[in-house]
Amino acid sequence: MTPKVSIICNTYNHEKYIAQALDSFLAQKTDFPIEVLVHDDASTDGTAAIVRQYAEKYPDIIKPILQTENQYQFRVITYTYQVPRAQGKYIAFCEGDDYWTDPEKLQLQYDFMESHPDYSACCHAYDMVYADRSLLERRRDFIGDRDLTLPDLVGNQLEIPHHATFFALRSVVDGCDGYFLGTLVNDMVFRIRCALCGKIRYFDRVMSAYRRFVEGSWTMTEGFQKERFAKNLEQYIPFFQKLDDYTEEKYHTVLQEAADSRRFQAALLRRDYRTAHKCDSFKVAPMWKRAAVSVGCVFPKTVALLEKLREKR
Repeated sequence: MTPKVSIICNTYNHEKYIAQALDSFLAQKTDFPIEVLVHDDASTDGTAAIVRQYAEKYPDIIKPILQTENQYQFRVITYTYQVPRAQGKYIAFCEGDDYWTDPEKLQLQYDFMESHPDYSACCHAYDMVYADRSLLERRRDFIGDRDLTLPDLVGNQLEIPHHATFFALRSVVDGCDGYFLGTLVNDMVFRIRCALCGKIRYFDRVMSAYRRFVEGSWTMTEGFQKERFAKNLEQYIPFFQKLDDYTEEKYHTVLQEAADSRRFQAALLRRDYRTAHKCDSFKVAPMWKRAAVSVGCVFPKTVALLEKLREKR
């Protein structure tokens, strides 16, 4: 039978975690067929071997691509290798180091989407966990079940539902080359695409887990490197400007604020206090932060020294 839902799972050096992710997919209780599209990007540990074992045991469900040369440096994995081979009407997402916690997740999301054709996607609450699965934080980003609009989705990854919570129409991403308005389609850009294609439903029910501080993850490789993090924030400023034009300024104020917020955060990471002071976000920042920026404009070395001392604690 043709799968109704295609699960996209990209993995790299997830030897410690990939089995749990795959088991959480196989544990789903559904009255429709699914497929699990795994892409291993030439892992240097035992990830590929584990994926191969699962594919041999569940050949009709788990369909792997096991690269021998890393492709991340050349192309967008999801839109080059995964989406084109997806057979399902819907696509669900989960990276190889994350996992689902509710066996009814897919059925609940599928039933909702089938009965609400004006929706492009749905998502849900989730847990943030450490590598050992101990709870870091329970994330209920909104109060109660509700619809989300584009203004709800322009925050950073830790301000809006995680990618492993999303369940979307495949038509939202069909034909995508990995870029939208000149920007790489990452988690946030994907959510915005969904919002432009229809309504998005949020379920206030925890159904997945997002591992943080995993070795080799974005959090560890870039999130703690201030200059790289600053550049990551700044890449969205021209995107928000293009999106403002694309939507004919329907969300003008929200997008301006989102761009200004990223400019402010990037300036703080670089200790560029004069630029930070000029941002509108400075005016609504906590009092201690405004004080630090104001002092930094006059005595930048002193504030930089205090920040370094605080970071060492």
